[in-house]
Amino acid sequence: MSDSGLAEPLLRPGVICFGAFANNANQAKHMPLGFVAIWPKGRETYELTRLCVLPEHRHAGLGARLLLAALQAVKGHGARKIEVGIIAENERLKRWYEGHGFRVVAMREYGHLPFTVCEMEREV
Repeated sequence: MSDSGLAEPLLRPGVICFGAFANNANQAKHMPLGFVAIWPKGRETYELTRLCVLPEHRHAGLGARLLLAALQAVKGHGARKIEVGIIAENERLKRWYEGHGFRVVAMREYGHLPFTVCEMEREV
C-alpha cells in the first residue's frame, strides 16, 4: 500500500487524530512517538485505526494513553461502542486489547489481505 493509500482515509470528514510527541532539546521540533485515529461508523460506533508506537518507545504505556484519549473522544461524541480490526495471528496484540476491555466479535477473511482480520469491540 502506498503512503497516500495509508493517509487517504484520515482525510475523510469526522476523523479525529491523536499524536504523542517527545520534546527533544537538541531539535527545533517535537519528535513523534505514536499515533492513533478514530472515525465514526454510525451515530453510536467509532472505529479505532492506526494505533502505533515507535518500537523503541513501546511497552512504556504510551499506546494505552493513546487508546485512552481515543476512548474519551468517542465517549465525548456520544458514541456507545468502539471497534478495531487486527491481524488475527497477533495473539500478543489481541491480549493487549482484551486487557483494555475489548472482546473478539468476528474473524474475517478479505480477498485483498494475506491474513485473517480479528474484529474486536468494547463499550465506552
